[in-house]
Amino acid sequence: MIQSTLSRLAESRAPLHLLQGATQLREHFTIELVDAGPDGLPRLGLTTKDTDGRRILIGVDPDTSYIRTLVMHELNGNVTSIGFADITANSDLPDTLFQCDMPSNVEVIEDLP
Repeated sequence: MIQSTLSRLAESRAPLHLLQGATQLREHFTIELVDAGPDGLPRLGLTTKDTDGRRILIGVDPDTSYIRTLVMHELNGNVTSIGFADITANSDLPDTLFQCDMPSNVEVIEDLP
């Protein structure tokens, strides 16, 4: 297993910032309203402003403004679709939920800043 920061593993930090709510969309993306998705949700089309011009489609819940679907079109032709359901904002999750206990026979390579 290679342990690294998520942003160092990603080709672009913009999709990560989007999910983390850590950026102003217009800073990294050109934004347009596109046709509703198959689920009927209103969708935003985002195209990265950097040189790669990757495309992301976001389905937004009109009642809560939460992201419900995310479809990322990569330059190599891969498409990653993520759906979010049963969303609870600002819940108190225990730190133990995020612990990773690796078996003793797994080599951990740390590549952290």
